[in-house]
Amino acid sequence: MRGLLEVLASRAQCAYLSDLPLCWRQRLTRQDIASLPEDAYSLWEWNDALGYLLGEGNACLSACEARDCLMGHLPGERD
Repeated sequence: MRGLLEVLASRAQCAYLSDLPLCWRQRLTRQDIASLPEDAYSLWEWNDALGYLLGEGNACLSACEARDCLMGHLPGERD
C-alpha cells in the first residue's frame, strides 16, 4: 500500500515527491483530499503530511482533524 504522501503526489501529478510541497495547493482540490478515507492512513501519516506540506509542526488529535486541516489550506470555499 502506498503512503499518504505518495498518493497525494500522484493525484497532484508530481514527477517527484519532493515537488509536492511546491505545487499541491495549485494541483489538488478539496475533493481530492476529502475522497481519501481518514482511516486508510494512520494519524502519524496524516500529521507527517501536514508537516511536510505546510512546513511546520502540526499535531492533530485525529485523522479527520488532520484531513480537514489540509483541506483548509486549499483555495476555494470552505466546506
